[in-house]
Amino acid sequence: LKKIELLILIVLITGCFSACKLDLPTSSDSPDSARGSGNAAKAVWDPYIGIHPFACDAGIQQPHLLKLIQAGALRGTRLGNLENPEIQRFAAWLQSQGVEILGLFDNEHLRDSNVCQIFSQHVAQSPGVFVWEIGNEVSGFPGCGFVGFTPEEYMSIAMPLFYYAKQNHPNVRLAIGAV
Repeated sequence: LKKIELLILIVLITGCFSACKLDLPTSSDSPDSARGSGNAAKAVWDPYIGIHPFACDAGIQQPHLLKLIQAGALRGTRLGNLENPEIQRFAAWLQSQGVEILGLFDNEHLRDSNVCQIFSQHVAQSPGVFVWEIGNEVSGFPGCGFVGFTPEEYMSIAMPLFYYAKQNHPNVRLAIGAV
């Protein structure tokens, strides 16, 4: 049943992109401007979005993302599974459009004894990614089947990884995942 619910969600999101006309901000809009009815939405629009790996089909998403980019409404995105060659190509396209990428170093690697080496591999595979989120909802999310970390467990992994990255990848910054 969960796979069907996920498929329905993907269809609804994709359909909304096609059917809904968003009144997006442009680079000339300011939160204080009083033009048109969409100004309230423009004032709160965040130019940074998350794109789940299942939604990284470039053929489906590129036209919609291009509209956001051209409107000046997309400056950055968070992407996971950057070790996947298809997602790497998708990220490269976004970067070629001037979009910053926040890479997700996912939970599956955090308990690995070679976590620092795996992180280095991710950095090497994604040379244009300069900020990495370490873990995703690391304290667990109800119903997702992931056994989470306590804040102490998470920090016992994140802090050594932080110092490793600082020494070995000085141009890369780490962001703490939600604990």
